[in-house]
Amino acid sequence: MADRITDEGRGAGSTATSTRRTVLFVDDEPAILSSLRRSLRAPDVDVLTAASGQEALETMARSTVHVIVSDMRMPGMNGAELLQQVLDRWPGTVRMLLTGHAEEDAVREAFDQARIHRMMHKPWDDGELRRTVREALGAGRELAAPAERSGPARAD
Repeated sequence: MADRITDEGRGAGSTATSTRRTVLFVDDEPAILSSLRRSLRAPDVDVLTAASGQEALETMARSTVHVIVSDMRMPGMNGAELLQQVLDRWPGTVRMLLTGHAEEDAVREAFDQARIHRMMHKPWDDGELRRTVREALGAGRELAAPAERSGPARAD
């Protein structure tokens, strides 16, 4: 099950959620997810994590996600496949790829097909990660407001 981290004890049902944004990190390595979660702790951001592409899709079906950051190499569904499905089902979600491998052809194809906003390399710099996600959160607001997003209806 996806892990939800919120600051100040506020969850998705809080009255403050209209100004809060949600980021979903997807990686099959628990230590990476833990490190990403720590890197992005902020009072106005909810951080969700998923250990697989399938788990990420299930999380997105029940929660509004503004930015998704997925590892490229995962068993089952890779990051490019996941982000393509996110584009198809939730086009207003900003899609980002995180990779520790030089998979130039696969990454280039993913950028073209899934319209990925940005790619980051492992290991990442925490400051760059925060800046990149903040930029993506702003881009998400421009792409589509939550009410304008297509795809299955989701309860927040």
